[in-house]
Amino acid sequence: MRSQLNILFLSLLFNHTQLFAQCASAPAAQTCAIGCTTLTNNANVNSGQTYCYTGTGSLSGINMNGGTIIVCGSLTITSMNFNAGTFYINSGSTLNFNTGGVNMGNATIVNYGTVTATGNVTMQPVTFYNATAASTFTVSGQLTLNNSSLLVNNGSFSAGTLLIQTSSIPALCLGIGSQNSLGSLFNNSNNSISAPSGNACIYVSTQTYLNATSLSTSTTLQLCQAATSTIGGPGGVGAATVYLNCTICSASLPVELLNFDAQLIKRKTELTWETETEKNSAYFSVQRSQNGQDFTEIGQQTAAGNSTTLLNYKFTDKDTYYGVSYYRLKQVDTDGAYMLSSIRSVYNAPLELIGIFPNPVEDDLNLIINSPRNMDIQLLLYDNLGRLVKSEIIPVKTGYYSVSMDISTLDQAIYRLKIITEVANEQLESIFIKK
Repeated sequence: MRSQLNILFLSLLFNHTQLFAQCASAPAAQTCAIGCTTLTNNANVNSGQTYCYTGTGSLSGINMNGGTIIVCGSLTITSMNFNAGTFYINSGSTLNFNTGGVNMGNATIVNYGTVTATGNVTMQPVTFYNATAASTFTVSGQLTLNNSSLLVNNGSFSAGTLLIQTSSIPALCLGIGSQNSLGSLFNNSNNSISAPSGNACIYVSTQTYLNATSLSTSTTLQLCQAATSTIGGPGGVGAATVYLNCTICSASLPVELLNFDAQLIKRKTELTWETETEKNSAYFSVQRSQNGQDFTEIGQQTAAGNSTTLLNYKFTDKDTYYGVSYYRLKQVDTDGAYMLSSIRSVYNAPLELIGIFPNPVEDDLNLIINSPRNMDIQLLLYDNLGRLVKSEIIPVKTGYYSVSMDISTLDQAIYRLKIITEVANEQLESIFIKK
């Protein structure tokens, strides 16, 4: 007779969260139809109005207050107030914000062509769709994503600096194979970048600074740090994979790591991982840490070199720290470039006997146990002459358990309880009285 003692701590976190099975789809492109008002200097584009630009040239004094502008040519805007509204940039068309900086509010930009901006761009809030693989969005200065802004990139996106401090999740959603190039990345929002459809890469040439706990929950996100680029801050990358000494995103993936797992088995940590492809891979450095930040190498595994088939690797840490041990892989290729995996942890601690009750006991002896892992334990009862009078094997899971043993048929006496685990020399003892 046994039952699990569930000790449940609930933390309810409420926020405005968008969940994507894939990045949000861009609205359809709009045509510059006959009858559309021609966009000119000093135009006031108000709610319900649609303006079109079909030529090649520059305009100034544009006031966006909720209407729509459709670009079907090559337009440079040298000054504007962007309070609200929608831009459509058609395939083959170009929109250049040559204003020395622009603040965008309550706007939507749907780009099937090319959008460039000189200076800094602040979005608060803006939804920007880089709609297709041919779409290009370039900011020469800093792009700041505020409030509930969302940038969906299915093509090519580059910026001198990207600052993310949004309330929406994600703030940057990357389509499969999208190209993203940054001078610096500053992240102040948890799980702000997502790559839900497949592999996507962000190249950072100078600096990545992570204030938020997690950059991404996507294992398909690759952060490609240039050789001269630094990565720091109190936060972390989450499930993303970091590649160091990168040149460009397309050259940053010597190994495609599918799974990396750590399991505590009989006080030893079994590390397993799989690779789907390997290109010029030399070896895996297995690293361990007590604090999750300072890692040292504890062993190496030779890599396959070049492979296009699924490969499985295994490494055993026979000297797992007591308490929490953190593990990661450093994959090194033949040119010296390397990448770091996400971090895994195990908790290694002895079995605890929290208490036995009631004592004295008449029928059922109850034990409260704290188990560090899933395992079988053996309960042994000895009388005062040292004779074994009862034995039972019980499976327990990680956490607190209440275990009940029927002793109603035992004689009144003092008994010794011994608990033995699967780990050599690990045992607990206690005394109780049968009345």
